[in-house]
Amino acid sequence: QPHLPLGRRKRSAALSRKEAIAASLLGDHLARELAAELCCCDPLTLLVVEGQYGKPEPQGADAEISIAHSGIYAAAAAAKRPVGIDLEKRRPVSHSIPMRLFSREEQAWLDQAHDDYLDRFFRLWTMKEAYGKMRGFGIFSSKQFYAHFVQNELLVLYPDCLFQFPDAPDGYYLSVCVEREK
Repeated sequence: QPHLPLGRRKRSAALSRKEAIAASLLGDHLARELAAELCCCDPLTLLVVEGQYGKPEPQGADAEISIAHSGIYAAAAAAKRPVGIDLEKRRPVSHSIPMRLFSREEQAWLDQAHDDYLDRFFRLWTMKEAYGKMRGFGIFSSKQFYAHFVQNELLVLYPDCLFQFPDAPDGYYLSVCVEREK
């Protein structure tokens, strides 16, 4: 895959399962197609380089892209302003994760969920990942996103961004974060 950035090729090659490799490559293809359509150019000539922290950046195109894959699925987003996307497969999670990465307000929201703890966990997790990808620094940065709630409802509109939750395959969670127009 010579049209992929070297870092992306190495990450795809490091994946052990064929399904994960295919999903990673499909995500790259989807992002390239979306960016090319947005910029009216040929996706095969669109050069994507790896930016700081591994964020893919199309060169010579007025677009930003984001890629995610989980299990056998891939997702991509492209926009004329910063965008991030995350896709996660539902699975058991350790209750110690929120203690390290979630705010007290987020932890309280999770703790109020009895039957839908995992739904809430993955909604928050994918939001954090999508925000970190939009900003280009990832989820483990000191600048990470913290959600807010009104009457126990998760907000999707923030001063700097908007979250959307497109339909995802059954058992998966998908969040898109796009920078708000200034």
